[in-house]
Amino acid sequence: MSVLVFGSANADLIFPTPTLPAPGETVLGESWRASPGGKGANQATAAARAGARTHFIGAVGTDSLAEVALLGMVAAGVDLSGLARVGVATGAAAICVDARGANQISVASGANMAVRAAQVTDADLGPGTVLLLQMEVPVEEMAALVARARAAGARIILNLAPPAPVPEAMLRQIDLLVANEHEAAWLAASLGVAPEAAAL
Repeated sequence: MSVLVFGSANADLIFPTPTLPAPGETVLGESWRASPGGKGANQATAAARAGARTHFIGAVGTDSLAEVALLGMVAAGVDLSGLARVGVATGAAAICVDARGANQISVASGANMAVRAAQVTDADLGPGTVLLLQMEVPVEEMAALVARARAAGARIILNLAPPAPVPEAMLRQIDLLVANEHEAAWLAASLGVAPEAAAL
């Protein structure tokens, strides 16, 4: 069994601050740090750390933030041979965290919007493959990949985070949908059904 993650890779720029800034306000903190992030990269890192043979398909820029975005996957031994390096800035998130742990997050998708289903070869898909997806790359590319994965007999898991419109045909081809309470409610409202597992 192998895990194929099709998704995002970001550099997270984290700013601890005493309080979160109000609109138009500047709040000074003592330091900041850069960490690997992105829901796709996080999935790939976790799968590899759990012992799965893991392959990540995504896109980063050619800037210095690319290495930050890839750091966790490199350390975990994720196969990055399907990674694209494009002429767009690497995805990045600016995260302010106050003393109580509350946060404000702004994300620039950047190179994540350049990932393409064509980066996945037919050899990457099959009954022994688990395809992991999330909602931080173009949904039309995910839909194209899901159709190929279904035809090849792969298992398909979609984490509906952050929630965004998904073609119904794509939803029907997914084996497992992962959604928290808020994401389930959002999807249920968009489909006109009750926000319960059975209804969805």
